[in-house]
Amino acid sequence: MNDLTRTEINKNIDFFFSFSRVLLGSKFVELMDSLGIKNHSQASKLPVTSLLSIFNALNVTLDSVVAKKVDFNVIYAQFHSHDMLPEKYTRFAPLSSRFTGAYMLDYIEKIFGRRYQELVMQRHQLRRSQFVDHSLKNNILLSTDLTHYLYDFQGPKAVEAMGANSTSLLAPNTILTKTLKDLRTNRDMFEWFFEQFAPDHVEKNYRWQIEESSTNYICISGRPNKQLIETFDAQTLMSRPMEHLRKGFLQGLPTLFGDFVVHCDQIRSFSNGDDHDLYEISYFPKNHLHNLNYH
Repeated sequence: MNDLTRTEINKNIDFFFSFSRVLLGSKFVELMDSLGIKNHSQASKLPVTSLLSIFNALNVTLDSVVAKKVDFNVIYAQFHSHDMLPEKYTRFAPLSSRFTGAYMLDYIEKIFGRRYQELVMQRHQLRRSQFVDHSLKNNILLSTDLTHYLYDFQGPKAVEAMGANSTSLLAPNTILTKTLKDLRTNRDMFEWFFEQFAPDHVEKNYRWQIEESSTNYICISGRPNKQLIETFDAQTLMSRPMEHLRKGFLQGLPTLFGDFVVHCDQIRSFSNGDDHDLYEISYFPKNHLHNLNYH
């Protein structure tokens, strides 16, 4: 909104109301009446409290209206009690499970509270009921938008913490726990995880590859998979916030293999012009560090 003049902001608000009035017909008038708003011929002149009550009812936010980033098909569907994600999240490359979005929203509620979670959902025209069935699919843009929102308002550390916390969700997986018991070295664990487990159970949008591994150290590269590159333009996939999310995930990953203290650095970045991301992970058993403090 900072880049728009007051006249442009008012124009976009008025456009939203005029289009919604046509879209919803008499239902829109009934909504205004139920909210006690009688004079709505020029919406931009309404009190802010009235505007917000209307936006809440239509599951949008002021900034999305002003930026003209509203999916009117979603407004129509949700207003008539039909769950529908914005088309941008489902039209192309729906490789992601709805579980990822559900986890992110749960984490945001846990750390920042229910009201903050509701604001995040409203900004992206989401309903909590859309995340009950984890077998449903969406594309990477959903998790990208949620991550960007958290990054913009809470910073990179909050995004990395969400990524690190997500590894805890893998701990109950029976395939993971059974296989890790049979593997003898940390390198074997990492190789099995990224080459066999992750493509089917963790990340279908992104390809990981181990570049180097030694005692208490691993270097991992990653890049978007072929379908994403063919579907979305490069600018869409160049997401610094998503790189922070993956850094957090990698930093939490060794804790699945043992009781480690972990440090992760990103040394190449797709968003900064490299053709891949590259992360270095150092991990040490906590009891090893404890012993070092006494020698």
